[in-house]
Amino acid sequence: LHRVDRRQRQMCIRDRYCINDNPFSIQTGTPQGGTWSGNGIASGSNIFDPATAGVGIHVVTYTLGTGVCETSDTKIIEVLDLPNITLPNFDEVCLNAGLVELTGASPAGGTWSGTGVSGNDFAPDVAGVGVHTLTYFYTDMNTLCSNSESVDIEVLPLPILSANDTSYCNTPGLVDLPQPNLSGGTWSGVGVVGNQFDPNNAGGVGDFTLTYTYSDNNGCENNTTITASVISPNNVNAGNDFEVCIDEDVIDLSQMATPVGGTWNSNGSAGLNGNSFNPFTAGIG
Repeated sequence: LHRVDRRQRQMCIRDRYCINDNPFSIQTGTPQGGTWSGNGIASGSNIFDPATAGVGIHVVTYTLGTGVCETSDTKIIEVLDLPNITLPNFDEVCLNAGLVELTGASPAGGTWSGTGVSGNDFAPDVAGVGVHTLTYFYTDMNTLCSNSESVDIEVLPLPILSANDTSYCNTPGLVDLPQPNLSGGTWSGVGVVGNQFDPNNAGGVGDFTLTYTYSDNNGCENNTTITASVISPNNVNAGNDFEVCIDEDVIDLSQMATPVGGTWNSNGSAGLNGNSFNPFTAGIG
């Protein structure tokens, strides 16, 4: 008989893993049939969990046999930390703000992803109104460990504007522009003076596009347009003057004037009711 002494030999082979790598079974022990032990290895499992072991250098042991015939060997497993990522805070943006450049991430050289993201730009109009989560992914080329962080950016809606098209006679002087649904904005266009319009100075008869621009409390700006039609005034003829007796029937004035479709007024006379004139009610005069 001869006695086999227990041997222990240190090895310089080192495996490297990132702390967020999945647990794995250690397959390098030979001859097969032994067991692994050490930091990050659950008893009897031969499974090494980088997250359980933690960042640093870990010596794990492979043991085979029992009693005086037990032998063991070790190997080094290094668990690497993830790259530390810091992201900027992005301000709220309006839906029509244009491209937002995604800068300020550290370390530089990573990639952005998320709704509305193309390369290093964020398009609010593509993403749409609401809060959007943008993710920055970075790989450390020295350790090959990757990490990601996320930041939110909110896209604000634009004010909803409406104003009606209108028409004006081609006469000198200022006339009021239509009242939009949201007050406090500004009008612009040919013939516009403040919140009024000068049909004569706009250029005469024709259609003119006028723009109403409004900015809300968030600084989001929108505009709407109307068509202001300048038309020639009608030549109105009220017909011939006439005399009637006080006891005559009510007179229909609707067909006396041209063009038809206008309205009559009597400067306070009691005899007029719509398009009907009552001589008796009006009285002598």
